[in-house]
Amino acid sequence: MKNQKITLPDDDLLLSQKEDLSLGITNALNSHKKTNKTTVRDKLRLLNNELIRFKGSGISYKIIKGVLLERLNLKVSEQTLREHCQQDLGFEKRSTKNVNKQSTKQEPRYVTTQDKLEPVTPYKPHENTQFLSKKLTEQTQLLINNLEDF
Repeated sequence: MKNQKITLPDDDLLLSQKEDLSLGITNALNSHKKTNKTTVRDKLRLLNNELIRFKGSGISYKIIKGVLLERLNLKVSEQTLREHCQQDLGFEKRSTKNVNKQSTKQEPRYVTTQDKLEPVTPYKPHENTQFLSKKLTEQTQLLINNLEDF
């Protein structure tokens, strides 16, 4: 093999095939496919127009995965399907979609004292228990007095 001489193609032949080379380079650069290996994501890209119909539907990826397996015999993991739908098709991530929009701030509770409403101090475990006991007794007594006056 060391003594084998390499023959180069003729210049005219190379120049005549230059357009074919240019077309091949353009196709390679415009393709999502970056290797010769065909991946599941490559197959999913072929189905983008169908998969986009699931966007915003709330259907789980498990069901979509099942449909792909049943109808197309395409085996895909939920994680790969989720990543493809979120990254390529703009599906929302579940954590941002199901955020509880209600305020987590609790409304203060009030107790009546001498015809005024005063906020009840919430229990804090690190407070002195005698102080808390005294406060509870005072508030209970005020409630009883207010009920008697009612």
